[in-house]
Amino acid sequence: MALVPNVIDKVISDDLYEEMGLIEGPVLGSGSFTFVVLATSKVDPCHKMAVKTFPLFGPACEANKKKMDEEASRMFLREAQLMKRLQHSNIISLTCCVQTPTSLVLMLPYCKNGTLMQIIKTLTISQQTQFFKQLCDAIKYIHGKNIAHCDIKPSNVLVTDDKSILLSDFGLSRALPNQDAELLIHFGTRLYRAPETFKGCRVNPFKADMFAFGVTSWCMLLRRRPADVNFMRTLNEAVAISSQFR
Repeated sequence: MALVPNVIDKVISDDLYEEMGLIEGPVLGSGSFTFVVLATSKVDPCHKMAVKTFPLFGPACEANKKKMDEEASRMFLREAQLMKRLQHSNIISLTCCVQTPTSLVLMLPYCKNGTLMQIIKTLTISQQTQFFKQLCDAIKYIHGKNIAHCDIKPSNVLVTDDKSILLSDFGLSRALPNQDAELLIHFGTRLYRAPETFKGCRVNPFKADMFAFGVTSWCMLLRRRPADVNFMRTLNEAVAISSQFR
């Protein structure tokens, strides 16, 4: 799949980490088509980055692997294009996009304090209030650009050194013509998905984002994750409620 010229900031013909002056560290996380590695600057060991990699098999691969390459390229392009449109103090920034012979890469800031989920049991009331407002501001900002996140949850909210939060992971996000647009949503994290997304019909992803924001706020308030209660039973019961009453 041909890449959009203005998406790639740097093309590397050899080893990514060597050419970028980085030391490859441990894997921080992985998904179906990506994995994220912690990288440390050789010049300044205090400077660290999160390297989100979309591996590619290359042009000489088998037909089924070519399809995987096409899907990985589509996902990379969508995420890169969306992130290049975003500039907000509570949204993770995209440092640069890199292409190598075997991968497409998003270079992102690294937050050593981890995710909101990792510190959720230690939140103070003032932090709850601050994070609630910051996350609300971030969602309002992306929705104002007609972008639906589609996977809002505590583990996709990073905590910075100054104890602010950054909404991250736009891999499932969608840019839409307006906020009345609807999608057939079959992705996202089950415990944070709006009840109507389980019905197999088209739904408004912006409203689904607000449901996920509500669940995330609930997690912050009670300092626990939805799995700690019988949340799925509540969701299953909510699916049966007519939309006019919700």
